[in-house]
Amino acid sequence: MSSRRTIRFFSPDPVPKNIIMDCLATAGTAPSGAHCQPWHFAVVAADDVKAKIRDAVEREEKLNYERRMGREWVDEVHGMVSDLPEAYVKPYLTDAPYVIVVFKRKQCEEGPSRYPEESVGLACGLLLAALQVANLVTVTSTPMGAEKTIRDLLGWNSICKTLIHNKLTNTCTYLL
Repeated sequence: MSSRRTIRFFSPDPVPKNIIMDCLATAGTAPSGAHCQPWHFAVVAADDVKAKIRDAVEREEKLNYERRMGREWVDEVHGMVSDLPEAYVKPYLTDAPYVIVVFKRKQCEEGPSRYPEESVGLACGLLLAALQVANLVTVTSTPMGAEKTIRDLLGWNSICKTLIHNKLTNTCTYLL
């Protein structure tokens, strides 16, 4: 596990879907408050949908860098994104064979989610670990500002909040 790294450039080579499903099954074993399991993983493989997600994320990310994030925050991430033509450009969202969008549910069948952020974080940690063990690489990204567009695109309503997305490829997470 100590070799896990965040990677921003991915191969479009196919990854067998059963590997992704096995990793998601592992993530589903995460502990959760009141065993509510307040997460939902949406695996996106369709090129047109990945392109729409990328467009929404890049549009909002450009605004984040230009107006929403302070200078200190922009300076902190500069080293991580300096190889990209523009910090807000996210080619990995369309390069990888899969994008995994993780949703946090505010409500469970039994009532409100208990400790949803912690529970979803644990599930995402297990997912990242499982993907690493499967010899896939990942990058995690928070689509600040694009959450509603992504929920609408994937058919989710306001009961969910887009928490993180991973990209997966012969490698990859777009939360993966």
